[in-house]
Amino acid sequence: MPIVGLEVFVVTGLASRPFNVGAEPGIVLLVDHNLPGDWLLEWNLGLYGTGGNGIPDVLSLPDLGVQWVLQKQVTESIAVFYQGFYNGAGVPYFPSDLVSGLGVQWDLSQRLAVYTSYNWSLDGQGSPSGGYSGFAYAY
Repeated sequence: MPIVGLEVFVVTGLASRPFNVGAEPGIVLLVDHNLPGDWLLEWNLGLYGTGGNGIPDVLSLPDLGVQWVLQKQVTESIAVFYQGFYNGAGVPYFPSDLVSGLGVQWDLSQRLAVYTSYNWSLDGQGSPSGGYSGFAYAY
């Protein structure tokens, strides 16, 4: 039985000038499938705002984005994953529309996880590769 969720968010324009792309609203349908052997298949379908060039109060029309990941739980707190996405709006500041990558997630507690991934362009646009790191907190 799949697990389904809905994520609604706004990326704010609170950033230094080079990173300020304006307010970016989004809404994403999240679907997880638990597979045998501690494997997880997740796919997300969403609409992502693209903000304005350095204008924090301008909202543009949303872009469609698709993301997926195949994840393997290695230990109780560490998982490795292979991911991909279509439309760079799903991962801010990655200058490519079709991307794939490898990463790791470390669950520090039931509510806090840190992650990092190395990604590469599959469509030849923008930079050929780049990294992405962050954390997630559930409250």
